Amino acid sequence: MSNIRKSSIMESLEQFREYYCNVLKEISSESYFGRSAYGNGDIKAAKYIIDRLVENGAEPLRNEMADRAGRPAYPEYKSAVIPGGEGRWNGEPAYYKDFLQHFEYPMNVMRGSMELSVDGKEYRPTFDFVVKEFSPSCKGEFRIHYLDERYYSPDIFCNYLSSGEFRDSFVVLDWKLFWEKLPSESWLERYFPYLEPLENIGGIILKDSKPEQFPYFKARSYKVLNMPVLVVNSTFPDNAVSLCINIESQMIEHKDGHNILAVIKGSVNPEKYTFFVAHYDHLGLMGAGNVYPGANDNGSGTAMLLALSHYYSKHKPTNSVVFFFPDAEESNLLGSFYYVENPYVPLDKTVTVIDVDMVADTGNRLSCQVGDGKDSTRNVLEEFKVCNSGISSPFEEILREELNDNSDHYPFVLKGVPAIYLEIVGDCYRHYHTPRDSYGNSSDSNIERLLELVVSFAG
Repeated sequence: MSNIRKSSIMESLEQFREYYCNVLKEISSESYFGRSAYGNGDIKAAKYIIDRLVENGAEPLRNEMADRAGRPAYPEYKSAVIPGGEGRWNGEPAYYKDFLQHFEYPMNVMRGSMELSVDGKEYRPTFDFVVKEFSPSCKGEFRIHYLDERYYSPDIFCNYLSSGEFRDSFVVLDWKLFWEKLPSESWLERYFPYLEPLENIGGIILKDSKPEQFPYFKARSYKVLNMPVLVVNSTFPDNAVSLCINIESQMIEHKDGHNILAVIKGSVNPEKYTFFVAHYDHLGLMGAGNVYPGANDNGSGTAMLLALSHYYSKHKPTNSVVFFFPDAEESNLLGSFYYVENPYVPLDKTVTVIDVDMVADTGNRLSCQVGDGKDSTRNVLEEFKVCNSGISSPFEEILREELNDNSDHYPFVLKGVPAIYLEIVGDCYRHYHTPRDSYGNSSDSNIERLLELVVSFAG
């Protein structure tokens, strides 16, 4: 990196910190309802993002490959994603819709009652229990049965629990035994092979021995099982007798999703693209009133990309830079899977994908997942480490994690596109996927050096 380029980055860092913090505080406000379809919080968030992009000189990314548009995606162990219309954006100004890519997918939502009591003691949602995203509505009083270890066997588990003996019971499963003794064909799926076949049973309680708070997910919300599945931790008693439950869910068969795509054209190589990626959706609600604001996940990445667009509005990039905000990441990366099947620019013109997800934390190490792309001569991680060593306050360590499907880099990697995923893990991680993932529980301690590092790497 040239001294002139480095000087321009350093001069900009302080104002970027303020810009980033203002965006994160706004985008993680509870008025956005966890950037979900509830109250059109996702539309409100998308409008805010697009307004900032336009202020920073970004334009809608035009579809150069319209002849390939409208292809469904069928990612393994996930929901199908199909082409969609404007949905809830119908009637909104074209000013916004020009930035959007529409799709549809099924999603089970929980926006109503979320009540549980065990032996007369009230349990608090998001603190004492969570409901798995594939659960149906359920109301009533049930007995509690603890499954004996001898039934954790692939040969007898489903037949025993579906025998009818537990029609009026919730059966407590030890999560460790469930994981260890009931093997799965793929690390991508653990629940459905053993829970989906169950019939004639009131419900399931998965008890995790870990004492810390536990997260809520939407990744498997594309189907509803025959009974509700709850998750509890070590505070749940080992000898409970009965429970009362009232939970409400609703399956939306054609939930509309909307990716946001914007570009600032490169000054030297406008036909080559660097993709900055950060999903803007979050979890919404788990029961009325339990809002998940999603500051770290992934308000932080969203704010980072908008800060980067602010930087590139003043310092034109060499290659064109695309700001890609996928929707439905929390529903198992569906927005990014749909995009790679329906790209707006050829994937082989994408130089690098830089996925920023959960960076509002205190750690001094940067976690990465990397795909070097089809060009086997490239080493993306080494390039990134060289850039880290050259910034004013390098991260102590760049840790390479095993590649997995926990964020939006993954569909690009499967298509052979060079990609790097960035995450910082520190004190704030304990609020992951809980309503405590708020602006007040996030950290901006790493933002300036992360901005410097990403700009140094991307050019």
